[in-house]
Amino acid sequence: MGFGRVLLQMNVSARVGFVAVGLGSTSLMDDWCPGCKQYNEMMTTVARAMAAAGPSARLRGMVWVQGESDTGNDWTAGSYRERFSTFLATLRADLSPHHPQLPVVLSIMSARQRVSIFPYIELVRSQQAAINDAAVLKVDQQDYAFYLSSMADPYNPSRVWWDQAIHMTQDGQCDMGADMAAAYAASGMQ
Repeated sequence: MGFGRVLLQMNVSARVGFVAVGLGSTSLMDDWCPGCKQYNEMMTTVARAMAAAGPSARLRGMVWVQGESDTGNDWTAGSYRERFSTFLATLRADLSPHHPQLPVVLSIMSARQRVSIFPYIELVRSQQAAINDAAVLKVDQQDYAFYLSSMADPYNPSRVWWDQAIHMTQDGQCDMGADMAAAYAASGMQ
């Protein structure tokens, strides 16, 4: 909501709508890849939303906050940039009737107090930062507020991961949304 509120405050548009298609604990490799279940559901949801919004509706961009589920091993983490580029090229081709060069506001994952639970998050983070596409705007999560949680390693319950930043706080999410909206508004890609 912070994203939409900031866009309205900045007079980017008089009306802002969102097509929510996110699902937690999903990976770019197994769930969002072109042809995979989440990707297909996203395409169906966007098509329905655009049809329901009417002929004057415009698809103006996408917000992408994803990456933790791709941090489990070095191969998956190390191929994030390549897989995101394939995802984005296919997404833009599939959505070209609505916007051929769809801008994306990408949230670069934070690694602060997250490495124990997401072992290759630094690698995903560097892969996200290295994405080279003029229509991909990046906002870094590193300084947003996260809840600190402790939990047992599911594979070794005697090992505990102490004070890991797993989920963003409400303030962190609102701050990130506002920063993502500001980056989008400043880009001129509306």
